[in-house]
Amino acid sequence: FNFRWGIPGRLDLSTRIRVEQRVRSNGPGSADVVDGVAQDAGKSRWAFRYRQQFRVAFNFIQDRPWQLIIWDEPFFHLNSTNYPSEPGLDNNRAFLGFGYDAKQVRVEAGYINQYVRRFSDPHQLNHIFSLNLVLKLGGR
Repeated sequence: FNFRWGIPGRLDLSTRIRVEQRVRSNGPGSADVVDGVAQDAGKSRWAFRYRQQFRVAFNFIQDRPWQLIIWDEPFFHLNSTNYPSEPGLDNNRAFLGFGYDAKQVRVEAGYINQYVRRFSDPHQLNHIFSLNLVLKLGGR
């Protein structure tokens, strides 16, 4: 699900919602049986996750393709699994960068700060350089 709103040529606000599932097919948390013991500890091997991105793109000069882009995307586990995940915040990605938004292509470059919540290890903080190329097949 996507929703966009804005002031043409100046400001673009959008939000994107995703629900995703992942499955562990082997190892801890899967349906594997080792020495007659199931490795799933009675919990699901299917992990369900909700994520929602909030994005703002601001054109420096009205009707010019150069943009300042800020977005944030938290991820939330919806169930418990044995590999391990618990309901609640899973990770968060925050982006700050610049973009060039032409009619058929958009290029974005910037910094992503990613926080990863871990259940059996220390939490992790990643610093990422991001470069994205978006092709607009419909020309919008």
